[in-house]
Amino acid sequence: MRQAASLRDGILPSAGEATVWSIVIILLLAAGSPPLQACDGGTAVPDPENNPGLVADCTVLLGLRDELAVTASLNWDTGLAITDWEGINVSGSPGRVSRLDLKETALTGTIPPELGRLSQLQELHLFNNELTGPIPPELGQLTRLQELPL
Repeated sequence: MRQAASLRDGILPSAGEATVWSIVIILLLAAGSPPLQACDGGTAVPDPENNPGLVADCTVLLGLRDELAVTASLNWDTGLAITDWEGINVSGSPGRVSRLDLKETALTGTIPPELGRLSQLQELHLFNNELTGPIPPELGQLTRLQELPL
């Protein structure tokens, strides 16, 4: 039986062993790393240290993207500034999501209760989609909401 080579002993592992170790290291790093799409990376939310509320809004929206866009296509991606995301308006200083306009975008499913975490939302437009189910009570947390055409 061949004994495993050790870098500590000054013996380099074979190409096969190096490949295995590379995969193990990548998996270990990935397991302890945040998701690749993070809102505090600087592109989606410039200057995230001074915009923690916008980072939180971005995280909520990114978490809902696939649930909202089952059959639709939303360009919500951390490679774009959140101000360039479809249907998103940011206002205030520091910036927060103030308007979510997703009317007529082929959304299906139910209205996600997580939208209630967009605490500065003033307008939520979801009409002319295929959304079903009740209005989540969490939307009652949106104390600044002025418009809710469903």
